[in-house]
Amino acid sequence: MKEGWGLVPRLFFYSIFMARIRTPVILDLPDRSIDVMWLRDTRARRLKISIHRDNTVRVSSPWRSSEGTVMRFLDTHSVWILGVLERQDQQGVVLVNRPNAEDYLRYKDAALVLIQRIIDEVCGAHDFSYGRLTIRKQATRWGSCSVSGNLNFNYRIVLLPYPLAEYIVVHELCHLRELNHSEKFWNHVGTIIPDYTIRIRELRSLH
Repeated sequence: MKEGWGLVPRLFFYSIFMARIRTPVILDLPDRSIDVMWLRDTRARRLKISIHRDNTVRVSSPWRSSEGTVMRFLDTHSVWILGVLERQDQQGVVLVNRPNAEDYLRYKDAALVLIQRIIDEVCGAHDFSYGRLTIRKQATRWGSCSVSGNLNFNYRIVLLPYPLAEYIVVHELCHLRELNHSEKFWNHVGTIIPDYTIRIRELRSLH
């Protein structure tokens, strides 16, 4: 009997330690209100946002995070959240389609304009220097940077939410300084896009 009762406090402590609480909250913006599921998690170490293909928005936080802290975090990232939701509403699941010649001819010019704009903005602020810029029809890669400083990008970037397109371009620009994925490389990326890890997860969820 004592042995059985001895398990109870341990199981109770374990259930509390591993607890999660889901709380619906609303992100009120000037033109739109967004339903967000707030997940308080004892295992979470930092705040993070995830947006799923059905436009469900979730924010997870460490257990002791206050609602005020979470709402300020959501507000700080509201432009990114809106961009993802609006682009998904417009584009649907087009990104799961394989690249083809017809789509390439249709989108390549728009992709070039978008990518060139991002490059100009980033280079103007961070002094990158590159060689040739090319838009390609690629099946598996979003972009690449050659040892000679030439940049290649997938035309389908234009179909992505703007924050994800921006991340891809910045990623390849940073290879102009570090042609690897070392800590120094990621420091360069983080200097330009502090929330790049969030964008990476969202980009991976599209595959």
